[in-house]
Amino acid sequence: MSRRKKRPQSAQPAIKAAKPTAKPNQANNRRSLLALGSVLAMFAVLGLGVWWLNRSSATASNFAQGEVTSCKQIPPFAQAQGFGVNAVLDTQARRVRGMVMYDLTSEGQEASQPAPYQHPSWAKAGYLSSPILDRDGAIYVGAVPWVSILYNPPAAANKLYRIDPRTAELSELLDLPTATPANNTNPYGILALNYDCNTHSLYVSSVFGSTKQQQFGRIFRVDLASKKASIVLDGVDSFGLGVYNGSSGKRLYYALARQPQIYSIALDAQGNPTGQPRQEIDFSGQGYHGDERGRRITFGDATMQVRIVQFDYTLTAVTNPNESTLSYRYNPETDSWQVAE
Repeated sequence: MSRRKKRPQSAQPAIKAAKPTAKPNQANNRRSLLALGSVLAMFAVLGLGVWWLNRSSATASNFAQGEVTSCKQIPPFAQAQGFGVNAVLDTQARRVRGMVMYDLTSEGQEASQPAPYQHPSWAKAGYLSSPILDRDGAIYVGAVPWVSILYNPPAAANKLYRIDPRTAELSELLDLPTATPANNTNPYGILALNYDCNTHSLYVSSVFGSTKQQQFGRIFRVDLASKKASIVLDGVDSFGLGVYNGSSGKRLYYALARQPQIYSIALDAQGNPTGQPRQEIDFSGQGYHGDERGRRITFGDATMQVRIVQFDYTLTAVTNPNESTLSYRYNPETDSWQVAE
């Protein structure tokens, strides 16, 4: 592994030409698990032992290097319904709006027992984003028009929802502030969410109101303790999000919705932005079409996986099944990411 001098905070390219580690997925993959680096992902209910092992580091002022999502807890309502560690929440099943919960067999197929479950409230917000869990087992989703705007009007595309971990009731948490009204060329608002156990923060990317000519997107931080939102970045259309504790501190990584690039910005101990963004990865020419965007960013202790897919602000964009995964490894000496061999 070659060594480089530590990069300045200003934006500059870090990596090009990462080779996909998985073939493009041309199936309607709707049941990958978060614990395995899921990207379309529904969630895998995580064992309680993981929560207790990581709870001390999640509250420490000097955060340990690595990923920041391992405190996620099993929702009590899932256990009450008889679901186990293989249970998933599926937000892309065409047979239902909202979400449905079911178990997987050892072969990865949908199990018949326990019977699939959908709380009556889960359909009221239309089609939903991939769910994100927090340390208490609460689940967060955004409204995303996977199919049409009939059940997902553009004016409601910045609404963030919470599913109560005990009652399973879905309710509106926040209607995130927009920079401009909705328009008839872009049906999207919220595209992705990610959670940081250390700061109990939810990060949300939105492209609400953006046009072909101008970006009105925002990245938000939601303080889940106070249920208040603040703007991390304004005037930036971004897709996938992820937080990683590196050798120089905590950073929020975000994939651009208009270019095949990933940027990051430093975060303080409370999860608020500090400093200027810097470019981390350029994956131009990669993927099924060679013009993909980073739909999902997931981290391990020293690994990053980026699921890439075409995106052009149309209703077919997010449901495009031709996805690929790019893999990178973290170099703590340079605080940068390198293509995984």
